[in-house]
Amino acid sequence: MRVLVIEDDPDLVELYREYIGQIEPDAQVVSFTSVEDFMQNFFVPDLLILDVNLPGMSGLSLLSELTVRYNVPTIVITGLEDAYIDRFVLRFSRTRLLRKPVLFSNFYRAFREVMDTDTPRLYGSVRAFPIATLIQFLSSSEAPWMVEIPDEKDCFMFIMEGRVRFAKCGELEGDEAAYHILGIDEGEFICHLNPSSIPSKFNMNRMPEELILNWIMGENPGRE
Repeated sequence: MRVLVIEDDPDLVELYREYIGQIEPDAQVVSFTSVEDFMQNFFVPDLLILDVNLPGMSGLSLLSELTVRYNVPTIVITGLEDAYIDRFVLRFSRTRLLRKPVLFSNFYRAFREVMDTDTPRLYGSVRAFPIATLIQFLSSSEAPWMVEIPDEKDCFMFIMEGRVRFAKCGELEGDEAAYHILGIDEGEFICHLNPSSIPSKFNMNRMPEELILNWIMGENPGRE
């Protein structure tokens, strides 16, 4: 297995090399400090570890080349809270977004998922990509999605065929749970495509625009 790391901080290169060695001891790690340096020595890796904020070209400029043309699994790493980065990375099914500092547990999970998964999962920062925007983004697809907030215990929402069909957050269900989820402004979100745990009984059936407008106007039972 050949892993490509594009990162201009040598300490982080060594950290990712150590992480990779713990997961795949036989992996060969090749590193470059910029996109331009890599393009002069181009090859197609088995896995790409990519920093965003690099000298010269942004790391995002390489995503389309390697993930679309060659279907390379990619872990994008950044310290920036930027909605554009989240939206850009969400376009690629075999790509995960991690924010610095990167813990081994998060790196391990992302590594396994980009290498093993056959179905897309979307990741991002709630601060950079608010839940209301995420719901509108997912509702454009007829496929079923589950939106989950890992930092919020038992907090998730199902979006199917362009509508919000089910929401639960702790003891809250239905509209109250959905409005609570809309109000979350910290942490990370995870979206699973076509999850097997879709509830057999829906507790709501709302268009995202209606749900979000009511939440903004305060015309809902989820506001104190």
